[in-house]
Amino acid sequence: MASVAQACGAGAEPLNAIGNEAVYCAADLRRGELGERAVGRVRNQVFTIDLNSTLKDDPILARDALKARIYTAAEQVAGNLF
Repeated sequence: MASVAQACGAGAEPLNAIGNEAVYCAADLRRGELGERAVGRVRNQVFTIDLNSTLKDDPILARDALKARIYTAAEQVAGNLF
């Protein structure tokens, strides 16, 4: 889990009540896209979710909307793995 969570680096923020050790951060996007990444663990299964928008100033998927959607996606994945 630690090696996978390193993808988030020091900017990782915890995702409360999502599996074990779940964190989220801005995705490392080299093309200038906007995105979020969630990394978590449920029992012995590690999961990673990337959610990206190709529009830098997308009015629908702004940073707050991406955070809400990555949280919902992480909830769903953790629930299915449990």
